[in-house]
Amino acid sequence: MPVGSIDEARCDTQARFLSQIVGKSRKHSLDTGDLDRRDWWKILLLGLLLTITASLTLITGKLHYLNVWHAPLFAPYGVLIGVLAMVVSLIQRWRSRRHRPQ
Repeated sequence: MPVGSIDEARCDTQARFLSQIVGKSRKHSLDTGDLDRRDWWKILLLGLLLTITASLTLITGKLHYLNVWHAPLFAPYGVLIGVLAMVVSLIQRWRSRRHRPQ
């Protein structure tokens, strides 16, 4: 079997697996680019964890912390991205409550 066909089979399997996951967990398709309206709290939690991790790093006097892959991350950017994620999630929550069908 040629090497290219193994890679193609692997990509096809991964694509089917991802489509099954997306189909089960999301109400919208990936083409719309919209998150499910109920997923706002997941983004809020992610932003909160990122902000806390980066803030604790800054409090200890370090400017970098290591991520899962042991790559150094600049802590002020972590705080900024975490706060932005929380703002986006709260805006998403506000919009979903405002456009709720009567």
